[in-house]
Order: sequence, then structure tokens, then C-alpha cells
Amino acid sequence: MAQITIKGVKKNYAKTAVIHGVDVTIEAGEFVVILGPSGCGKSTLLRMIAGLEEISGGEIAIGGKVVNDLEPRERGCAMVFQNYALYPHMTVRKNIGYSLKVAKVAKAERDARVMKVAESVSLVPFLDRRPGELSGGQRQRVAMARAMVREPKVFLFDEPFSNLDAKLRVAMRAEVRRLHRDLGVTSVFVTHDQIEAMTLADKLI
Repeated sequence: MAQITIKGVKKNYAKTAVIHGVDVTIEAGEFVVILGPSGCGKSTLLRMIAGLEEISGGEIAIGGKVVNDLEPRERGCAMVFQNYALYPHMTVRKNIGYSLKVAKVAKAERDARVMKVAESVSLVPFLDRRPGELSGGQRQRVAMARAMVREPKVFLFDEPFSNLDAKLRVAMRAEVRRLHRDLGVTSVFVTHDQIEAMTLADKLI
């Protein structure tokens, strides 16, 4: 887990200012929710933390280290997207373990880590299926497992439940809260849903 410090962060697209200077500290192990309507810049801020979006001004530090010029893979963050972003031709097992394979983690360790996270999110019976054979909730669990297997310092969630029905959203919120309690990893969660925000957050932005 790691503290995230955001100082005077701005984002401009051409002459349009989207984020006007954000100052916030997210403590190590905290679960922080960024709440706001669509188009207010909350996903942009999340993507700047991840390194997927350049910042126009200010400074972002993760674990005390300024990351402005670091590539996404060097920041120790794992992101869960609303569209799952799974590889449709790969099995669940291969989807979860793909980042470890790219990082040249030995197969025995890779298999053990995949099995461990699959157990924690109830995916073991589905490891040899492809994403197209899964429900929306199961696909979102695969996306979370893929983030978890990297053992990141920070989890970033970009409206991950917006494609799920109301009943499933409630179940997945409980799942995310349980995982945070078990893992203790610093987490930043973006949503426009006030109930979701109040259910999950240690702190609201």
C-alpha cells in the first residue's frame, strides 16, 4: 500500500481547462471515492494517477515518489475499467496471469498467484472458460483478479459497475469492500452514484 499525494494538478485540452488545480492526500490503505456527475473530470484525474493521461501542471507522488514522468507500468498501480478490458480469445486463467507472463514471472509462481486470486474472488470453477461464456459480474471479477494478481501498491477503479444491473452492483460493492478489508491496498474509486460512494468510501472527494 502507498500514500498518494496530488499537488496543484491541472489538465487542459488545448485551451480548455478540465481540472483546475487539485490538492488531495490519500493515505496508505485508504479507500477514497471520487464522486461527481459525468464529464466533471473524475475519470481524467484517475487516469492521470495511473499515467494514462499526461498532466498539464502540478505533481503526483505515489509512496513518496514523484511519478509525473514515469510510465504506467512503473507506478505500481492496477486499474479496473467499466468495460472489463478482457482478452476475448484467452481463458480466464490466461487473462488473469497475462501481466505476470509479460513480466516473465516463472510459470510455477504465476500459476500459484493466479489460483490464489481466483480463490479470493470465487473464480476457480471458471478458470478454463473464455470471457464470452461468463456473466457480467463474473467478467468484472476477472478484471479485479487481473488487477490483484500484480500485487499493486494502488488499485484504481473507473466506474467498474456501471454496466451491471442494480442487484449485481450491490453484490459487487460488498465484494470490493471485503477485498479492501482483506488486502488493505490503497484504493481510488470513481463513480457518479451517491449510494455507491457512501457504501464504499473511507473518504469522499
